Amino acid sequence: MRLRLLLACGLVVAVAAWVRFVPFSEVMPPLTPLVELPNRLGAWEGRDHRFEDYVYEQLKVSDSLLREYRRPGASPVYLYVGYYASQREGMQIHSPKHCMPGGGWAPRWARVVEVAEPQLPGGRLTAAETLYGKGDEETLFLYWYQMAHRITTNEYLLKLYMIDHAIRFHRTDAAFVRLSVDVAGGDTQTAAAQLTEFARLCLPELVAFLPR
Repeated sequence: MRLRLLLACGLVVAVAAWVRFVPFSEVMPPLTPLVELPNRLGAWEGRDHRFEDYVYEQLKVSDSLLREYRRPGASPVYLYVGYYASQREGMQIHSPKHCMPGGGWAPRWARVVEVAEPQLPGGRLTAAETLYGKGDEETLFLYWYQMAHRITTNEYLLKLYMIDHAIRFHRTDAAFVRLSVDVAGGDTQTAAAQLTEFARLCLPELVAFLPR
């Protein structure tokens, strides 16, 4: 376990140094602003929110969207997308594994699930589904990292892919996509079904706003 941690830390340091100091001409493909994602998705109606200003100062996103979607008879689903046109100079994606515990949320369990979507790289979405708790509150999350040609739930693979894309495609752009819903009465099965339903509805619209 300690060896794995040391190797992971070494990888992070090596990637950070490579991205910062190795010069290359980077391509930043233009994308449609995330705010233009439709507010209405089927029966779901969206309303935009914002984090506190200091959060955006830490995230260093090029573009982002924080939106609450509601429909009758269901708990609200929150969609957050953080897009990074470049991951150089410290502008890199923050893992929820680090951010959530910092806010007092503890992971209860995590697993990898698949959501079919033919328009995505590989023809399917592989996402991390994880439950976090804080006191009596529980929230279920579905998230992934997306680069051109690649989707992953692994933070270390994301960094390796970043080097690969910088060398092969001269681009390091990536997006972090997170869906979340509060769990009512410990019923994680209903929460998971609702997240999957919303993800399948949202993805055909969202794919046009993500690296591809």
